Amino acid sequence: MTLSNCRALILPAIVGTVAFFTGISVPDTAADKPAPQEAPKSTVYHQYLNVLVGDWLTTTRLSGPGGKPIETTGKARIRPVLGGRFILEEREGKVLGNDASSVSLYGYNINSKRFEAAMAYAGSSALTTLTGTSTDGRTLKLTGVSTGKTGVAATDMSLLLENPGSFTITIGPKGGGGPLVTIIYKRATQPPKKK
Repeated sequence: MTLSNCRALILPAIVGTVAFFTGISVPDTAADKPAPQEAPKSTVYHQYLNVLVGDWLTTTRLSGPGGKPIETTGKARIRPVLGGRFILEEREGKVLGNDASSVSLYGYNINSKRFEAAMAYAGSSALTTLTGTSTDGRTLKLTGVSTGKTGVAATDMSLLLENPGSFTITIGPKGGGGPLVTIIYKRATQPPKKK
């Protein structure tokens, strides 16, 4: 027997021995491979979020108890991601000369049967995570938390879809009593036509 013939027999024997003693299974046929994972289906709740897809002009109002509201303008782009099961919002703007840009990801979790969102803002290193529901198909109410300089902060958020060309987001401390951010979105372009 030649050296090359021995190599052809030794490698499978070593792999088989390691598999036997460690309990690792070694697939040897296509039947042993796991079936490809099927993507979750899109639902009417995902379609609700996809109405927000497009380019928007924004007016942001920051108001606190007893103070004069600060108003600024900006723009936002919302696009579907991951097969339309999520929407990604990238918003640009400034407040008092400071960058107030943000990124938000919204989706509907078919397992928990609730809307979920994650938001990041240029003025913070915290990620706000929110969950909630919609009872009328126009208003989305979410509650979430983030951790900042003063500890964990609970947040209420409401998204009201007035019509396909306008919606409003309101964000403030859970239960009120603090600064309130209101963002009014007006469509800058027509929504993409369905194919």
